[in-house]
Amino acid sequence: MITLKSRAPQPRYAFIGLHGALLEATSLLPLGDVLAEAGDGILLDLGGHGSALDEALNGLAYDPESLGREICSRPAVSAWLALLPEDLPLVVLGHSLGALVAIWLALFAPLPRRIMHVILLDPPLVLDLSVPGQGELLFDLGLNLGAQALAASQGPPTAEQRRAYGCLLYTSDAADEEDS
Repeated sequence: MITLKSRAPQPRYAFIGLHGALLEATSLLPLGDVLAEAGDGILLDLGGHGSALDEALNGLAYDPESLGREICSRPAVSAWLALLPEDLPLVVLGHSLGALVAIWLALFAPLPRRIMHVILLDPPLVLDLSVPGQGELLFDLGLNLGAQALAASQGPPTAEQRRAYGCLLYTSDAADEEDS
């Protein structure tokens, strides 16, 4: 794990960087340096890569969920997250395989903080949907991004739009009654 401190007096965000397949955390140092202009961050080696190479010997699978769960279980990551101020937005940057893990983290991770932004660099455009979880991951991402785009362009979605996207974006049944 490489820790980067913000060069700003008050960090505006915190970030986690995840590298691509067959690379390691040091491959993200140029981007990490740019992000550290205004935020605190960590660059992580995915399981089976770099300093986390031993994880491959323990039977770690190379799918986004397995890699994401392994990251969430690391005591060093939990400790770093615990030190962050509560109101500091968390950003995850992922390159290639790391982009798929970043998507999984944003949608499903049992992290003590909510990820506010995801930066995807060269996410794989062709996926083997026979690999367990990849189809569901893309479906969930599509629903999430579709709902966000709708909200940004047209204001809060109506009950009909929420049902069409399959998302539960409201907090009470009163919103449905108002839309009917």
